[in-house]
Amino acid sequence: EILRSALLARAAGCGIFHSQAEIPIQMTMTSSRLYALGSAAISIAALFIPFWQAPFALSLLLALMLPVPLAYGLLTSFASHAIACMVFCSMANGSGSGDLVERIGRLFLGISPVLLVVISAMVYGFTATLGAWSGLAIRKFQTGTV
Repeated sequence: EILRSALLARAAGCGIFHSQAEIPIQMTMTSSRLYALGSAAISIAALFIPFWQAPFALSLLLALMLPVPLAYGLLTSFASHAIACMVFCSMANGSGSGDLVERIGRLFLGISPVLLVVISAMVYGFTATLGAWSGLAIRKFQTGTV
């Protein structure tokens, strides 16, 4: 009985159950989930903005708007942008741009097209991560928790 009441108290503190009556409540969108969805959306949007600063600027704005832990913000920004860029570059490479990608790879000491896609995705992800890091640092400075 003590273990049951402790588990219910912990669940109530996490927002899983509303009260001891074990009535599940509807889960609300937390800032971390909203940050993950926003990061996925801006990673796709940034692919179609013709400026290399787009991942940095959009990640910075998202980090300024939503409070998330530092590690979560950085990992989410990197992963969403790197995956989006890798998928986009792979689709572009497969849809007829293979010859151009091979020429660019030969320009850089014979890098294979697959490695060129991975390098592009890493650079894109790091750019977004720097933007998120800057945004989270500015947010931390503004709230006075430095």
